[in-house]
Amino acid sequence: MDSAHIGRGRSLPSGLVGLASIGATLECGQCSQFVLHAARYCLERKIMRKKSPFICGGPVPPTYFIGREEQTDALMGQLTGPARGGSAIYGERRVGKTSLLHYLMSDQVAEEWGVPTESWHFVLLDCQQIDKPGQFWPHVFKYIADIDLGEELDAQARSLSKNKMVEEAALARFFDRVARQKRFIVLLLDEFECITEQLDPKNPEVLYQLRQLLNRQQRGLAIVTASRESVDLLCRDIDFKGSPFYNNLLSVQLPSFMDSEIKDLLALADPPFSESEAAYIARIGGRHPLLLQLAADATHRHRARLKADRPLDFAAIGRAYERRARQHYRDLWRDTHPKDQILLALVALRSFHQREGGRGYEVQAIETLLTRSGRALRTLAERGFVTDDVFPRLLSSVGEWWLIEEIAGWAEIAEEWKSFLLPSELSQLEAAIRAARVNQRGLRNLASWAVRPESK
Repeated sequence: MDSAHIGRGRSLPSGLVGLASIGATLECGQCSQFVLHAARYCLERKIMRKKSPFICGGPVPPTYFIGREEQTDALMGQLTGPARGGSAIYGERRVGKTSLLHYLMSDQVAEEWGVPTESWHFVLLDCQQIDKPGQFWPHVFKYIADIDLGEELDAQARSLSKNKMVEEAALARFFDRVARQKRFIVLLLDEFECITEQLDPKNPEVLYQLRQLLNRQQRGLAIVTASRESVDLLCRDIDFKGSPFYNNLLSVQLPSFMDSEIKDLLALADPPFSESEAAYIARIGGRHPLLLQLAADATHRHRARLKADRPLDFAAIGRAYERRARQHYRDLWRDTHPKDQILLALVALRSFHQREGGRGYEVQAIETLLTRSGRALRTLAERGFVTDDVFPRLLSSVGEWWLIEEIAGWAEIAEEWKSFLLPSELSQLEAAIRAARVNQRGLRNLASWAVRPESK
């Protein structure tokens, strides 16, 4: 590394040569102080530039993949079993479905499950690329043609990729030949709802073709779909002739992180997070994998910028996290069913009014509404939105802050909510929202509470 000498054989990194040239114009004592400050500055900048191990966008690479042992076992158990069956993954937005599909394709999984990589071929297709159902098979065969299945199958795949319509007989012949050559193609269909939403409910041709291929005696093809809703719900408006397409698929839910997975994720930090730092990350990020990554990354970056022996400013971390997570909260909220939106709003309002010492009848009215929804609340707990308590709370303090501010800003109740509420329930909910809206001091307190570490 290029350097500039600083007396007695010591040298200065090239990044500080410019600073040293300024120091050389100063008196000797001033120069020493200048160089010390410059060196300290360089060290702090080096620490600050240390790469964060947390991934805040795009699929997680297999080497950084955390947990999901139960889901991986279920998916690979299906594929490697005697029937070589497929599966249908479902879970919330940004919960890690695409990352899991990438992980299934990894050398690590192949080694653990004894997958013969020379004859098994994984093909990942983002269904958002497909504008019309008729484009499905040409897209599939375009990717299959790149696999190198041998001269004959490669030529057939290229030919089928150019067809505007691919007949069932041609599909069956191709995948039977794949099986006879002791090969196996696993089609990973990400964002599968982009296909089902385009289909004719009375003639879902693509699904019939997939069902026919998955039912063949020779197993040349299996599929793994990924979508926000379970595949039976995706197909609820489709009028199948005969058994539904998804009958042979194992349904695999991808929930929010468990405690062990949160621990494994936070263990990526170097140096390790302290117990209080880890607890704070879980407090603001909840259990959602992406939101936890954002919270951990915000904490890592704040910590890296601190001078030695300075305490963390948790409020600053929380505000930085909220700015980055805001769009994701909006997306999650938009994708949530109105019934569940109502329950989440009630949970947040109960916590807000209880913390603010609100009027007893407001809290009591909300609790009455919640007690009628035990099963739905348990489902929200399983999905990682709320705690599993009689009267739950949102798992993310910053998520509660965002949600209260969101609904407090409404001029009136969302129209789609009204069909799920009795007039008396609607009136009670409107009163609770109105009370939150006019409590400006309470809203300021909420903003402070959300980014504070939880008191012991």
